[in-house]
Amino acid sequence: MKAEAEIPRTALRSSKRRKALNEATLMESTSFRALIYLEYLNR
Repeated sequence: MKAEAEIPRTALRSSKRRKALNEATLMESTSFRALIYLEYLNR
């Protein structure tokens, strides 16, 4: 019973982690693009 209870929780945790990682990557690439754009404007 304990093992059964642990499976969905770890699955949920990994899916949450994956979602957070995707969001962080998206934010990072977006801010990176913004930095490049600002560099371009400042030239």
